[in-house]
Amino acid sequence: MENKNNPMLLLVLSVFSFLLLNPAEAHVGRPALHGMANLQITAACRKTSYPDLCATTLGANMDATVGVKDSTAIFKTALKAAVAEANAAISKTERLIVAVDNPMDLDCLTSCKKYYNEAIARIQEAMTDNNYNSVMSTLSSAISQISTCGDDFEPRVNKMAKINQRARGVIDNALALAGFARW
Repeated sequence: MENKNNPMLLLVLSVFSFLLLNPAEAHVGRPALHGMANLQITAACRKTSYPDLCATTLGANMDATVGVKDSTAIFKTALKAAVAEANAAISKTERLIVAVDNPMDLDCLTSCKKYYNEAIARIQEAMTDNNYNSVMSTLSSAISQISTCGDDFEPRVNKMAKINQRARGVIDNALALAGFARW
C-alpha cells in the first residue's frame, strides 16, 4: 500500500516545488525567473530591512535572460528597481497634482516631483560609480531627497506618505545590497 502512495507524494511535492520556485507573479511580457535565480534573490533580500519589498522589486526588474550572476548583478538590479520605483512615484505625483484642489498641497506635490527627479539623478549616478563609499553617500542622498518630499506636507496630511515609504524602502534595500557587491 505504501508503494501506491509514493508516486502521489512525489507528484504533490513536485507541484509544490514548482509553485514555490516559480511564483505566479511573473510579469507579463518578461521571462519568469526560475529556480536558482529566485533562491539567490530570496537569500540576498533576507539581508535587507524590507525583504518582501526587495524580492518583489528585484524579481520585477531582473533581466531573466541574463539571470543572477553574482551579488554585484543583484545590486545593479536593486538600483534599476529604485529608479523604476521613483519613476512610478513621479507618475503617481502627477496624477495627484491634476486632482488636487488645495494650493498648498499643489506646491508640496510639485516639490515632491522635483525631489523624486533629483533622487533618480542620484541613483543613476550610483549606477556608474565604482567607489563603495561614494555609492553609499549618493544613495543616502537619494533617500534624503524623498524624505524631504514628506517634510513639505507638515503639519497637513501627507498625500505622499505611502509612496515615499515604499520608495525609501527600495533604495534602503539597494544600500544594504551594496555591501555585498564586488567593489
